[in-house]
Amino acid sequence: MPKPKPPTDAVDPGRTPGDAGRLEAECRLRGAGWPAADVAWLAPILLRVIAPQQGLAANLSDDAECKLRQFQEIWGSVGGDRDAALLVTLLTLCGGLPPWTTITHVGNKGDVSVDRGWRIDETEQRNVVTEFLAHGADFNRTVKAGWPAALIKAWKGTFDEDSPLFAATRTLLLNTRAIHLERVIDLDRLREAGADLICRCATGMSAENGAVTWVDGISWSDPRSLRTWIWYEGPQVLERLFPYFVAEPLGTLPALATGVFSEFLNTFGRFNRHHPLSFEKADASVRAAFRPFFDHFDFHFGSGIDDSPQTRALWLTYFRITFDGDPQSCPPVIRKRALAFAGEDLARMRQVFHAATQPGDTSEARAFGSAQLHFDNCCLVLARHGSIWHCLKPLLLGMRALNTACVATDLRFWVEPALEPPPGPWNHLPNMMAAVVHIFAGTEQQTDSDLTALREQFASFCLERLTDRLSEVQRKNAGASRARSDEDFVERVPVWRFCLVRAIADLRANPMGRGHRTLHWSSENDPNETVRKAAQQAYDTIRHTRGLPARVSPRRAVMSALWWLRQAHLLGLGIQPDRDLAQRTREKELTRTKESERAAAPPDAE
Repeated sequence: MPKPKPPTDAVDPGRTPGDAGRLEAECRLRGAGWPAADVAWLAPILLRVIAPQQGLAANLSDDAECKLRQFQEIWGSVGGDRDAALLVTLLTLCGGLPPWTTITHVGNKGDVSVDRGWRIDETEQRNVVTEFLAHGADFNRTVKAGWPAALIKAWKGTFDEDSPLFAATRTLLLNTRAIHLERVIDLDRLREAGADLICRCATGMSAENGAVTWVDGISWSDPRSLRTWIWYEGPQVLERLFPYFVAEPLGTLPALATGVFSEFLNTFGRFNRHHPLSFEKADASVRAAFRPFFDHFDFHFGSGIDDSPQTRALWLTYFRITFDGDPQSCPPVIRKRALAFAGEDLARMRQVFHAATQPGDTSEARAFGSAQLHFDNCCLVLARHGSIWHCLKPLLLGMRALNTACVATDLRFWVEPALEPPPGPWNHLPNMMAAVVHIFAGTEQQTDSDLTALREQFASFCLERLTDRLSEVQRKNAGASRARSDEDFVERVPVWRFCLVRAIADLRANPMGRGHRTLHWSSENDPNETVRKAAQQAYDTIRHTRGLPARVSPRRAVMSALWWLRQAHLLGLGIQPDRDLAQRTREKELTRTKESERAAAPPDAE
């Protein structure tokens, strides 16, 4: 009787399936909890990366099984969250997590072979990301919910200033477009933070091995925060947000712009290590990142975006970060608008100065304190994109309007131990006057070594205030034949006119070659004898002036004139300066000016 044949569906023990490796990988992944639908496409990708020589055909080697075990455990480590599991798997494949390492003893001599995992180049990384996304992986949702705990734990163990695994993760996700940063960043939080249009900077931060946490609670591990991406990736990540910035309704655009800039302020020190307002230190990458944002904001400013004081302050802030580092790149029409805005806003602040009639914590002092950041922005815009005089003039007018002291009785605006403190916050006015001279004089002296333009503009300002408010024709038509009184002068307070005359003499400037004529007129027509005598002396000095005397510093001439006007400020309020200490202040200030000139001098200068 013939031997029966086995059923056709029986398993032949001597036959190895052609895809044994794939079957083993699928079995292990399913056993770990991975969904069958994902196992079918994921297993071939894993084997392609971790066992490229073996492929899918043969049984898995011991080494491949060890490496595969790392992926088996991922599903349980993220609590069955599919997208989180796929994210951790992707990063394990592509370098965001430390790869599996196996150690094998070879031969009888104790030789050790170390397999440090696998290598995957940029092209393969992009291919893997494309396949993950094609199968519905939503990395935007996962990252926005927060980095999975498995990633945080792994990164903490290797965090340093460069943080290679964390850096590899960010680079992979951004460069392959595995995530769209504009969908990860919490834009609502940015709008809420900027709702009052006040740019804010956290008061400090701590860092351990490069892992940064700010005092307001934002840390390196918060992927929803724009701040952390700028800190670790640089300002170029702002490019990812720009399409959303353009699409933002104009009604909420200023709030979003404020939120974005506030986040940048918290990272600016990493790029320039200077004061938060030192936007001139911003390098080309920062300027390039903000230029499209400024252009869009500027295009709608005054039309779709209202020209309110708050939005104007925001416009000036974006203007500074865009152009302070390279003023020559600023189009003339935009520069003209910035100078006009800054000058107008400083003029508006004179209302606060005029209303301030007493020292201490008054409503006017609080109002100025809250506006001080914008005040500084306006001053720096005027000085950097205009000239020192563009800034000094509104500051001098502000000090003239101020009805409470802004300097101590020794005319000092800075703090010194054991001496009378200068009255704050008003001392910020004279402090800013000195600052713009020290900061910007070197730049202006590159084309005007004696600061002739500045000294002549300053002198013209002083001379104008020594004159009659009415011209001779106007006075004759008005029948004003009586002798002139203080009320007839542009500057009605005699002590101010006296100090203006002394300031002109120290400036050693004769504007248009005719300034001495005003001094001569003052010496004959001013109703105050002290002013007339001072004007005569100044006339004798200025009449034959042909520039600064030899070895006289133009900066010291300007600072000396400012000292005289600070004295006029106190005397005009009925406060007698301390004669001896005021002279000490003058010498100290002029000495500082000399030191700053030496610091700005070329290396071979004496």
